[in-house]
Amino acid sequence: MNKDYPLELKGKNKKLRELNGMQNVLMNQGKDVTFNEGTEYKALFAYIQNICKAGKIVFDGTITEDEYTITRLIKRMRAPKREEKEE
Repeated sequence: MNKDYPLELKGKNKKLRELNGMQNVLMNQGKDVTFNEGTEYKALFAYIQNICKAGKIVFDGTITEDEYTITRLIKRMRAPKREEKEE
């Protein structure tokens, strides 16, 4: 390490503080987005649960009742899309 290293840092201290402030702003924005998306996800999940419960009640005692579970819904969402055949 150079003997002049502390002097080099002293001159760059202001610039480092500015950059740190900018980094903190960006990090806080990311946290806000993540928090908002988490809230939206929870609301969506509650909505899907209500649909599944209603479907189980409506289709009680039929084969279709099994389709109204969260795991079945996720499997259908993740399944590859089928291409429609043109005639």
